[in-house]
Amino acid sequence: MLTGGWLRTGDLARVGPLGTVFFEGRQKDVIKVGGYSVFPVEVEEEIRRHPKVSEAAVLGIADEVKGNVVGAAVVPKKGTKLTPGEMHRWARNELAAYRRPKRWVVVKELPRGSTRKVNKKALAARFEGKAS
Repeated sequence: MLTGGWLRTGDLARVGPLGTVFFEGRQKDVIKVGGYSVFPVEVEEEIRRHPKVSEAAVLGIADEVKGNVVGAAVVPKKGTKLTPGEMHRWARNELAAYRRPKRWVVVKELPRGSTRKVNKKALAARFEGKAS
């Protein structure tokens, strides 16, 4: 259970300059893109800054050419409309190329499990056969 005095949970965190611990995600959720590590939590936070986005979920999507690409599902704010194309154009100006979702889906709500966490397995099924 303990390795070198550390409890190995699979959680990833960083310590800020004032000693605050920031949760960055889970090791199993890290998306490897062209040698870079993409942390879904960070990308989700950036996507939620879009003025029309209420919620966002990011995950790795299998790609025949690249191995993995970033996929994002977004829920529009009430009274707004979003398209995958609009999100793609926005991301070109806001996100580094390796972190930029290559596939987007717009959904009414994110699938959730009994704990209210986003069910990324169910979400991944929405990306099958879609490219945007």
